Amino acid sequence: MIFPYPKEYESQELHTLMDSLGLFISHHEVFYTPPRGKLPIHVDHHKFSSQSPNMAKINWILDCTGGDMVWWEPKPGTPLKYHKTPIGTEYLMYEEDQVTEVYRAEIGESTFINAGVPHSIHNNTDAGRWCLSHNINYKSDRTKNILISEVPELFKKYVL
Repeated sequence: MIFPYPKEYESQELHTLMDSLGLFISHHEVFYTPPRGKLPIHVDHHKFSSQSPNMAKINWILDCTGGDMVWWEPKPGTPLKYHKTPIGTEYLMYEEDQVTEVYRAEIGESTFINAGVPHSIHNNTDAGRWCLSHNINYKSDRTKNILISEVPELFKKYVL
């Protein structure tokens, strides 16, 4: 499930940090995954390109560890299915038989993720999983998301 949340709930420190790096939060949303549940396989927004599958987001997981993010690769010839979320954002969705698992990692607390390729969440716990998710764009080109490959350099002072 996906929900909006008011911008004023975001940390002023987060905005100050982004501003100091020439960045800003262009969009934010909340994802909920029920206990032992899964979120569908999807690409955030509708910009997937197998030649350049890349879109960094920063996610904060609240009070839940034990959730795996799984990244997938579409099988050749898989048609693109465009959808809109209840909050009006566009995304691509895949069925499990249309993709092959590429990588899996437990995601807890805060992390940068690549949301520009098919991915899903598997909540392996008995607790609901809440995730605050933020798109990060350049102030100099407000339509350009940061790429996952740019995260280490952009955030080198703050991320190990």
